[in-house]
Amino acid sequence: MKKKYRNGSFRRLAVAVVGVGAWLAIAGSGCSSSSGSKGGVVKGVVVRDDGQPLEGVDVSTADGATTTTNAQGKYTINLGVGARRVLRLSKSGYFTNVVGVTPSAKAATNQRNVLRERKLLGKVDGATGGLVASDSKNIQIALEPGALALEGGGAPAGSVDIFVAYVDPTDESFAAQMPGGDFRARRNRPAGTDAGVSIPPIPPPIDASDEVDAGAGSAGEEDAAVPAAPPEEDDDGGGADGGDPSDGVLTSFGALFIEAEDENRRPVVFTRPSDICVTIPEAMRASAPATMPIWVLGTSTATWEETTVAVKVDDQYCFQGGAMGAVNCDIFQRVAYVKGRVCDKNRVVANAEIVITNPNVSGSQLRVFTDESGEYLVAVGSGSDLTAQVRLAGADASPASGAATLQETICALCPGETTTVDFGVCPVGFGADAADAAETKRNDVFGCRDSMCRDNSAFQSTASVCATQQVAGGDTPETRTIELGRSRGTFTFYHEAYGKKDQMQVFYEGQQLYDTGCISGGTTATLSFAGAATAIVVVVTPNCDSPELGTAWDFLIGCPPWLQLGGATPPVGDGGAPDAGGGDGG
Repeated sequence: MKKKYRNGSFRRLAVAVVGVGAWLAIAGSGCSSSSGSKGGVVKGVVVRDDGQPLEGVDVSTADGATTTTNAQGKYTINLGVGARRVLRLSKSGYFTNVVGVTPSAKAATNQRNVLRERKLLGKVDGATGGLVASDSKNIQIALEPGALALEGGGAPAGSVDIFVAYVDPTDESFAAQMPGGDFRARRNRPAGTDAGVSIPPIPPPIDASDEVDAGAGSAGEEDAAVPAAPPEEDDDGGGADGGDPSDGVLTSFGALFIEAEDENRRPVVFTRPSDICVTIPEAMRASAPATMPIWVLGTSTATWEETTVAVKVDDQYCFQGGAMGAVNCDIFQRVAYVKGRVCDKNRVVANAEIVITNPNVSGSQLRVFTDESGEYLVAVGSGSDLTAQVRLAGADASPASGAATLQETICALCPGETTTVDFGVCPVGFGADAADAAETKRNDVFGCRDSMCRDNSAFQSTASVCATQQVAGGDTPETRTIELGRSRGTFTFYHEAYGKKDQMQVFYEGQQLYDTGCISGGTTATLSFAGAATAIVVVVTPNCDSPELGTAWDFLIGCPPWLQLGGATPPVGDGGAPDAGGGDGG
């Protein structure tokens, strides 16, 4: 049994067995590879969301490498080694996907990619906009006049088709359907700030190789600043504070693909943020925070970029979306790494699916496939206990492996930390001697002990949010930031001073919106705002006319209205929205 001591915290990697006649070995597997040298090669298969292979998918990179999937949906492309690369997958009638992948220097890297079919949510006038919504109203998009333009500039011709596909985080196939590949994220809008800040280049991405030929391959411009190996792990706990705090992975509360085109089939984009509301899956509503970061997938980096914030309105998250493409409603966690190898006795198992999940949170699935040398490496969220599974029933898995699923618990990792999880597969009845299997089979399960890196507040909201609570106080001055979830609109300010006189001032982007003056009693005001920030600041000065203490006061900020157009509502389509319980509906 493998033991780890880090930062004074005892860690034991738990062992669990799922399925009959399979055993899991955590020690080094000692298996050998006969794959030969195929470093830099990526082998993949592209399927629809129902699992059927897709022929004729264009697979390309920014620097001109191209190929096309065959009748089985398979492709092979040589990307070289030494950098994380971006694959663009496109086919008419499907949402374009971009995938981040770091080719191994040792053996061919395996991929399984999903393209979602484009489904019409509704039509709007290209000039005047309008509201489009699914039949169940679980997805709603409000487009103001002038909010749409052609991708290259100019006005759309006639009506504009809005295509949307919903990715349900409670679906078992969620990880397969999510765009981006390795779910890497960059935090451009740190907690507690109202505007974006400059951030350094992306730190080391994942790579299952220990030997990197920095000169091999041809990297596109988007790859130039990206090294090709995870941080080295040391023995004194140095990895606990490692990694850039802006670099992480995401846990999703739902995602959308959004595309649009005019009557002449020309791509259409947003010219300004538009209101978007998406229903939270029923199973996740109780744990859904009051605010949630919104991320857009960068098409040249395959990295999720933080853009704005959503607020919880009843059973929906509402936000102002300003970009077409893949949009994600996610919680950010700083990055750690899990790597290892999958073996069947003395043979490596290529193309085995490794799924990493936080068992307590839907939408946390991450997956990777072993390369031709049986190795894998995946970036995961730090601070939470995780479950690792290896699924061996893939089309290209070792025949001797059988259909088995093996599982292990990984205790919470610190930011920047790397841990190794090796799977040794030896099913009884597939060539293994029964006596040998009985001697080596493990079924003891150990729970994770307390870890200084476990973050029990990772999924809690830390911001004050409009309309969620009344802020009250007494003789102590108060400065409170209130998240509105949007950068323009109107909100209502309610204030009451009991007995003595108090003063309240409301600020937006450093400018005063309202001043109650030094008064007692109550006031109500409707205030307008417009800019880049999505939050206001309320400053309370108690006992403003006298040093004598004994005052009491409270205030409440009402949320701005959402999906307001002030015009006619166009016909409503379906668009593949989830049903009331959070299903796909597509």
